[in-house]
Amino acid sequence: MAGMAYESVRERPHAPFGEMGRREAAEHARWFASTVGERVGSLRSYALAHGCKGPLDLSRESLLPLWSWFLGRSEVARPPGGGPGRLSGESAALARDINVYLCEAVRSAAWGRLSWGCVPGPRSHAGANRPALLGFAWDLSMAGDGGRPSSAGTASRTPACSWTSSPTGCPRSPAPGPGGRGATGACRSGATS
Repeated sequence: MAGMAYESVRERPHAPFGEMGRREAAEHARWFASTVGERVGSLRSYALAHGCKGPLDLSRESLLPLWSWFLGRSEVARPPGGGPGRLSGESAALARDINVYLCEAVRSAAWGRLSWGCVPGPRSHAGANRPALLGFAWDLSMAGDGGRPSSAGTASRTPACSWTSSPTGCPRSPAPGPGGRGATGACRSGATS
């Protein structure tokens, strides 16, 4: 992305998510939630100034133009000798904020039923302690079950979108449940910071 200079919100230093205690994770999630508006605004301004066709108004219709724009601009750095590539620095920053945009689009369409928070849990759980979108009525955390309604139809504390790390730095997609009936986890970003 020669000539591009996308500046995202500077990540604040923190312990690895797997090493955070509940209080530290909750504090980090509050800080992260306070940056969502700035992240979405920066992404919107930058994308529109650099050729994205679409309103970028957090609507469903804005998602495809934003993703298409990103795919046309993103760069993957391949290591010498092969192996999985990593998104370049600017592409990775854009991917992280596109993940936030997607989560915020889902949250804004949910009429106040969803909110940013973090998912406490065993430190070995991949999504534990990470900022996430909470409040879904389906428990998507059980791998392979295709989702279960939470008890008494109340909203669960299961993340749908979370800020995760990936060794490749590339976005990951949720895997389908049995027979392709649903996600087994979350729509996760390949955040590298």
